Amino acid sequence: GSLRVGVGGGVGVCVCVGVCDSGAEGGFGVKRTHRIRRDEQLNLSINQIREKKSFLCIGLDIDLDRIPSHLKGEQDPIFSFAKEIIDSTNKFAIAYKPNIAFFEAHGVSGWESLGKIINYLNSEYPEIFTIADAKRGDIGNTSNMYAKAFFQNLEFDSITISPYMGK
Repeated sequence: GSLRVGVGGGVGVCVCVGVCDSGAEGGFGVKRTHRIRRDEQLNLSINQIREKKSFLCIGLDIDLDRIPSHLKGEQDPIFSFAKEIIDSTNKFAIAYKPNIAFFEAHGVSGWESLGKIINYLNSEYPEIFTIADAKRGDIGNTSNMYAKAFFQNLEFDSITISPYMGK
């Protein structure tokens, strides 16, 4: 589980317990790709916790109406704001968790911003765990498409899920 604390500027801070539940079956799905295996990711996360003496997971719930005004004129203010947050907090954070709804609300440009953010994290801070806060949950083939979108295409390390609520 995690404790959620609101912070100004449309950013949420999620202080995760354990390894943001990533090592548990259920909770968050952990991808298995050529980039890094699940056990390697778990070891990286544990090492990050030990080195940083932190369980800090930064939630990127970026609301354009609440970002600093000096960033609103940027070509991609969502990415610029996220980059400032990441560059200011990576020494303390063991994970970043973009809330997908805040990107989806902007259509294609929101997805492009999300892509830039995850690419930036994976290239500049590959040791830091990423969580797609998407709260997806469905049956077989639909879940497979969510997995393809977030793990293969966007290269997140994990995704939040919601349980299937049907019969």
